[in-house]
Amino acid sequence: MTIEYVGNEPQVKQAGTDCLKDYLTRRAVKTVLFYLREFHDGATERWLHGFEKFTEKEKEFFDWQGYIERMFEAESVEGVEVFAHPRGYYRREFKFTIEPSGVARKILASREHLAEEWKQDLNLMDMENLEITRMHYELLMNPGADLEPLKERILDVDPMDDESSPLRVLNYRSIRTLATHYAAHRILQRMKEKSNHHFMWLSEYLQTHPIGPDSEAFLYNLLREEAVVRTNPDTYISPKKVAQMIMNCRTTVGREWIEDLELVKSDNLMIQRRVLQRRAGDLFDGLRSETEQT
Repeated sequence: MTIEYVGNEPQVKQAGTDCLKDYLTRRAVKTVLFYLREFHDGATERWLHGFEKFTEKEKEFFDWQGYIERMFEAESVEGVEVFAHPRGYYRREFKFTIEPSGVARKILASREHLAEEWKQDLNLMDMENLEITRMHYELLMNPGADLEPLKERILDVDPMDDESSPLRVLNYRSIRTLATHYAAHRILQRMKEKSNHHFMWLSEYLQTHPIGPDSEAFLYNLLREEAVVRTNPDTYISPKKVAQMIMNCRTTVGREWIEDLELVKSDNLMIQRRVLQRRAGDLFDGLRSETEQT
């Protein structure tokens, strides 16, 4: 999800369940690309990078179901991979065949694996909020202190753990930031209905202090902002309270997304069933056409 501005009005391009499932699929594709690179399957890796210009248009990826279905229906690709020494000492050629339907199944399997991880990781949002608050008070008591040695790692993943996906830490930071974006937008909409001063202040703050890739830095900075007083009518705006509202809201968002992630397996089955039905229909039409010709 991204928040864009038309004049002073914030506009969210996409949010909620669709946003989460699209993003889950993007990260699943990135995970499959990681494995292809690790296993030196350069041909399939290049094909997946280029399929519907995924790498080039990754940030515009908003149609996960159509993407997977089109991959299932894409034709096989055959080619020759050449390995040669720059001075000509050797040259080897290897034929390869890429089955897009097989790649699509790997992405669906990755979606299910990531969904299980994210259901666990989104439950850590409360602990993340407590850690941010603790660091804020640590800085109040010790101005200028170096907080890095004092921070506790909330998600502690063993890199040698075979059960975790290879990009789990990066995925966790990304999903945490996505939840913060969505929470900030939700709070903004509530403010629009209740207090125009609060709405305008947060809208301006998000324009001048975008959340960016590091949601925790955004929240740290918001907690340290000075209070603001607006007139007509007189309104006291506490950035600390706004930060707390966003943190509480992202916990709620995380719980909602955990429920949405429960549906990933059934979504995958639905996609595969639809592809099979379409293929069966095409086969039936072909047989009927042949029968009519004879």
